[in-house]
Amino acid sequence: MYRFIILSVLIILVFLASLSLAEIPRLINYQGMLTNDSGEPLEGDFDLFFRIYNAPSGGDKRWEENHSVVSVSKGLFNAILGSQSGGIYLDFSEDYWLEIEVNNDTMPERLRFTSVGYAYRCMVADSALTTAPGSGSNWHVDNSVLYTNELWGIARGGAGNVLYGDYAHTMVNLGVSCTTGISGQNYHYSTVSGGHGNKAGGGYSTVGGGSGNKADSAWATIGGGSDNTVGGWWATVGGGVGNVASGAEATVAGGWDNVAYGVNATVGGGYMNSADSARATVGGGTANIAGNLEATVGGGYSNEANGKWSTVPGGYDNTAEGDFSFAAGRKARALHDGSFVWADSTDGDFSSERENQFAVRASGGMRMIASLSSYGALFDNQTGGGDGLRAYANVSEGTHWGALYAVNYGTSPAIYAGASGDLAAYLDGAVYIADSLHVVGHLSKGSGSFKIDHPLDPENKYLYHSFVESPDMMNVYNGNVVLDGSGEARIDLPEWFEALNRDFRYQLTAIGQPGPNLYVAREISGNSFEIAGGEPGLKVSWQVTGIRQDAFAEKNRIPVEEEKPVEQRGKYLHPKAYDLPETMGINYIDQKEKGR
Repeated sequence: MYRFIILSVLIILVFLASLSLAEIPRLINYQGMLTNDSGEPLEGDFDLFFRIYNAPSGGDKRWEENHSVVSVSKGLFNAILGSQSGGIYLDFSEDYWLEIEVNNDTMPERLRFTSVGYAYRCMVADSALTTAPGSGSNWHVDNSVLYTNELWGIARGGAGNVLYGDYAHTMVNLGVSCTTGISGQNYHYSTVSGGHGNKAGGGYSTVGGGSGNKADSAWATIGGGSDNTVGGWWATVGGGVGNVASGAEATVAGGWDNVAYGVNATVGGGYMNSADSARATVGGGTANIAGNLEATVGGGYSNEANGKWSTVPGGYDNTAEGDFSFAAGRKARALHDGSFVWADSTDGDFSSERENQFAVRASGGMRMIASLSSYGALFDNQTGGGDGLRAYANVSEGTHWGALYAVNYGTSPAIYAGASGDLAAYLDGAVYIADSLHVVGHLSKGSGSFKIDHPLDPENKYLYHSFVESPDMMNVYNGNVVLDGSGEARIDLPEWFEALNRDFRYQLTAIGQPGPNLYVAREISGNSFEIAGGEPGLKVSWQVTGIRQDAFAEKNRIPVEEEKPVEQRGKYLHPKAYDLPETMGINYIDQKEKGR
């Protein structure tokens, strides 16, 4: 058994008043829905037989026509009655009923023709549709436009539509089983343009089509789709399935099960997205939430922007909790105000640690190319009070690798460090310098030596010698001289010797035989000194020391002793030398402090 739902019956004629009666098409456009007993729409080609009677049962058959192959899609079909038999030659001067037979199965009830079919009376009436306004006709045509002669509501007849309220005459309802207005309320200008089971309940509300849509508030709009709801004034759902725009002026463009709760909130589409606060926006994706004032989620999956003015552009399972925060990638957590967190594809949370922090997790490394003449990257933390740049690594690939690696292909230094305080660099550990070390100021050390390949076994051993230390800024000069025939000798020193040195000290050593009477006959003057008292031809080894008196030395004397600063008292430069733990060291920094 089959069931019919009439969608429309429309006469194809009458709007061209200049046509002669013989030229008017004798056709009726019949649109319907064909279902089974359970109400499920049918698909396929069907054999339809149409008959017109003058009674709801029995009576006389006035016309019949067979349409042998009618295509039905999703239950919907269209048939032009009269197209197979040369036209319907009835004047519609009496009541008629339409009987329909489907694949030899006659429908149990005939369908009564209402006013649309009786438009055929225009062929015999004295006043056709060109009747002027107010002349007694309900309609008139003006410049090819059909008008009602009064302010009347318009509804599709026989379709189960309802227009509620005292102002139903302002409404339009052209759907099937649709309602405009709300029972017990008097709203204006509600419109349902088509579809099935739609409701335009609010004043000035509109449902364009689809099924099961509800525009419940004033100026609400639903373009189409299925089971969408608009509850906010001036709110809009463009289409889709199960979408809700409940905030005033909220918009859901489409998609499935999306919700725009906030005032002026927007969901562009996607699935199960929610814009919960004023002017919040979700562009699309799945299961995303924009939960605070003007928060934005561009798309992706399971992202949340819960801070005011926060942003998640997309990605997977990201959260922007802080105001003005930004989270992107996979499982980025911008937990603090103003934080920017960018996480790579690693399956694990990556979170901000403080306000206004820029945090990036890039397990494949970070690469930046610049072409500026001043710098490639600038880190300015002058007002923060913390480090400008920190680098942590766990590399064990030899001395040509490191937590910080710098190569300059020009002639300037690979690393330059300057400071307004005492230290331009602090190195907590051994330092290896593969080439020369140039120190302009003081060099302080616990000990010092040279280290070379051992002269006797350079492939297998090293040789060390310690520095010679002095409490003074002392220079040492030495040499050998052979005494002349008088047992005397003059030793000439560099021309800058007296300009550089003062407070001279002397040592003389006879070589090859005793020289008990050797002595300095003349001290240094004119950059030379004289010795005497030895045997003629005696070889003498001499040594002279002087204390520096150049301009730098005079202003930068090294103190032999000094008191430790208050903050260093009780601690040691070399605690291990006193069998003390490293925590007693002046320069000890615990691991927690290193990782701050």
